[in-house]
Amino acid sequence: MLKFFSKIMRILTKRLFVIAILILIQFLFIGLTIRVFSDNYVYVNAVLLAISLIVTLIIVNNNDDPGYKLAWAVSILLAPVFGGILYLAVGGQKLRRGAAGRIPMDPLDARVDKDWTAEIPEAYARQQAGYIQNQLQFSPQGQTSVQYFASTEEAFDVMVDQLEAAEHYIFLEYFILEEGVFWNTILDILERKVRQGLDVRVIYDDVGSVKTLPQYYYKRLREKGIRCYAFNRFVPFISFRMNNRTHRKILVIDGHTAFTGGYNLADEYINVKERFGHWKDTGLMLKGAAVWNLTAMFLHTWNFVSAAENRSNFENYRPELYHALPETEGIIAPYGTTPVTPRSDAASIYCNMIDKAEQYVYITTPYLIPNNETMRALERAALNGIDVRILTPAHWDKYMIHMLTQSNYKELLDAGVRIFEYTPGFLHAKSFVSDDLMAIVGTINLDYRSMYLNYEDAVWMYRTPIVQDVKTDFLKTQAQCTEVTYEFLKKRPLHNRMFGWLFKLFAPLV
Repeated sequence: MLKFFSKIMRILTKRLFVIAILILIQFLFIGLTIRVFSDNYVYVNAVLLAISLIVTLIIVNNNDDPGYKLAWAVSILLAPVFGGILYLAVGGQKLRRGAAGRIPMDPLDARVDKDWTAEIPEAYARQQAGYIQNQLQFSPQGQTSVQYFASTEEAFDVMVDQLEAAEHYIFLEYFILEEGVFWNTILDILERKVRQGLDVRVIYDDVGSVKTLPQYYYKRLREKGIRCYAFNRFVPFISFRMNNRTHRKILVIDGHTAFTGGYNLADEYINVKERFGHWKDTGLMLKGAAVWNLTAMFLHTWNFVSAAENRSNFENYRPELYHALPETEGIIAPYGTTPVTPRSDAASIYCNMIDKAEQYVYITTPYLIPNNETMRALERAALNGIDVRILTPAHWDKYMIHMLTQSNYKELLDAGVRIFEYTPGFLHAKSFVSDDLMAIVGTINLDYRSMYLNYEDAVWMYRTPIVQDVKTDFLKTQAQCTEVTYEFLKKRPLHNRMFGWLFKLFAPLV
């Protein structure tokens, strides 16, 4: 009995639980206040209904995704008095202008000897590179070698070796940090490097790490000499700004070496701790000119969380300052997406790749909840005879998200898309590869959160040997999967299908 009460007390005092209760109280207070006023003051009720009507008209006429519009329209229809106020409080997809203004949105002015997009003979590949360069302001680069990791275990060993060799600075930006073998091994190196005089900086997402780190963990790191901030600190107030998280995974060493991919710095990613079976993830190590894009991306975020830096210091972190740039094949374009732009750049880049594929497009994603634009692109490609295959996990980390993923299977199967579920465990990798020509590896899931709400990063690769590595790993992983068929869909439990249909209506809001 004592153990039971002790467990209950631990739950009640957890930060996430306390925040959830405080936010729930605010929702109940707002709802009760509106109910009391609307019941007793007919004019207040009329004003609230008018606000909901005006908000609905705004939603219908803005340029948001149709699924997002439908979800909010239905929400307001279900609660016409409260719905409009709720949308005004938390419904905007983008950060407010004041917050966005703290992030430098001007070009990264990455110095390159030539316009690398001009080296691309295929018009559609050149257009993709041009979109990344002109819209996102991240210049495609040559002179960059890339190593592909088919598992986080492979990446971990190389990360440790490269960190040990650091001589000038180390930058890390991750969605999740968790004390354990993975993070503690890296932290030990960071502490030693700080004592050696290196500039070591860490950014972790406060929501991503809310269950894995103590509150004010950044203060602990600062005491060790590591410059650290929690991104967009989670506070118990109703605000859609809390929905905008950094989902990036970036490690930069001395400006000439960088890592990114799907994995966070927690033990399940290297299968030291088992969650949902075998954890399958992928990543990249870059060396050379294109590392600058990830360095500048980190510094942009650093400027957002701290006023201590400014753009003038960017020149001190160029990749060529400490190492000669390699001569390599192909073009590499690391890029970042943010919730402050008026469109989903993440979805646009994925759709460009799907629409322009001539032979095949192979996709790996843990969450298959595409927006309307991406869903239509997948269907068009398959109906046009393109070999479209998607790998998703058979084991879920979030029940509702898995039901949503499976709710999209039939529509895609009807168009000819082939879907496979990874049976050994949880598939967390995010990658695209098409026509043995282009590939993308990064942090961007096929869901609304990655496409509209989060800060994300990925690497577009053109005519590099790594493209074949991504394809080979896809096919090896597919061999460990079970193909989704109509018979598979019929065998799904009725409650799974019903929950999937229900959740699908509100998918853009989760």
